[in-house]
Formats: sequence, structure tokens, C-alpha cells
Amino acid sequence: MFNLIYAGYLDKKPDMQNKVEEEVESIYHVHDHNAYFLENGVLKSCIEENDSRLIINEVIDGASTDINELYDRLFEIEYIQGRQNDF
Repeated sequence: MFNLIYAGYLDKKPDMQNKVEEEVESIYHVHDHNAYFLENGVLKSCIEENDSRLIINEVIDGASTDINELYDRLFEIEYIQGRQNDF
């Protein structure tokens, strides 16, 4: 999604349109979007406050970390439970 937003931003620059189109067809470019995250029960925007309106990388990285940590905990449950059931 991030790359499609970025392509949409670059597509607005006439000198870059052809090169961007070679990489990502314009039908997939995202021009109008919002993104939010919850922090301590408060909904916050995670869109950069500039013309690019990209999603803030640190928010994406933080979400990825949280998702990966949850996956690891669930995998451990399966592995530990599975090992216990083998005996």
C-alpha cells in the first residue's frame, strides 16, 4: 500500500509520470487516503503532514513489530502445546 501511495504522489509530478507508470500502472496509484493507529485508546493519524501524505514509517515498523511478536507468541503456544500432546 505504501508504494502505491508513493506512486500516486510521484504521478502528480509531470516530469516523473512516465517513469512511475513504467513501474506501477496508474490504475493502482493511491491519491486519496487516510491512515490511523490507536495509542493508549486514542485514534491518531499516521499520515505525514506534507504534500506526499505518506504513511509514517515508524508507525508501519511499530505495527510490523507488534504483529511479528504476536505471531511468535502464538507459534510458541502451538509448538509447546504440540510437544506436550506428543508425550
